[in-house]
Amino acid sequence: MAAQSVRQVDLGKGRMGRGKPIDLAGTDDDVRPTLPQILRPSRYAPELLDTQYLQNARKIARQILGSEMLPGNGEHMILKPPGIGAMTPWHQDQAYHDPNTISRGINFWMPLDDASEASGCLHFVPGSHRMDVLPHHSIGHDPRIHGLEVDEPERWSEKGVVCPVPAGGATLRPVCFITRDRILPAVRGGHIHSHFVFPR
Repeated sequence: MAAQSVRQVDLGKGRMGRGKPIDLAGTDDDVRPTLPQILRPSRYAPELLDTQYLQNARKIARQILGSEMLPGNGEHMILKPPGIGAMTPWHQDQAYHDPNTISRGINFWMPLDDASEASGCLHFVPGSHRMDVLPHHSIGHDPRIHGLEVDEPERWSEKGVVCPVPAGGATLRPVCFITRDRILPAVRGGHIHSHFVFPR
C-alpha cells in the first residue's frame, strides 16, 4: 500500500479529541487552551505511522545518525487555534528530556498549513546546536504551565533567523537547537505541527 500524506489522515476532533491535550502555554484551569498538544497522536490516528512524511523522516534520520539510530521515535502534534494561538517562546527541545540522558536526536517539523513569518513559522538561532542545554523555566515563570522557555530569552531575539515553510514542507534540527515560533493573534487559520525525534 502506498504511503499517504498526513493531510489524508482524519485528524478531526472525533478522533484526536479522545486524547487528553496538554496546553503548552496555558494552565489546566484555562477554559480555552492557547497551545494544545497531543502526545503520540498515532495512538488515535494509527495511519500517521504509514505516511510518506514519516517514511522520509526515518530515511533522512538514518543517513544522519547512522546505524546507532534507535528504531522508535517520539511524536506530538500542536494546534495553533486561529485568533488565540499562543507563541512558542525560545527553547531547546532537549530541555524537555531527562537531564540524565544526552540525546543525539534530530527533530522534524512539518506544518499542515503554510507557515509564514506572520502566521507562526519557526525561528532558529544559527550555531546553537553546538551549545549545551541552557537553563529553562516555565513560560512566564508560572509553574502551572507545562511549556518551557530558555532563561534570558531576550538574548536570542536579534540572533534568530526566520524559516518560512510551505504546507507539507519540513525542517529538521538537532535537539539542542534554540528555536521559537511567533503567531499574531489576528491571523486566521490554525496550524498543526508534528515533531518526530530520533534519539541516538
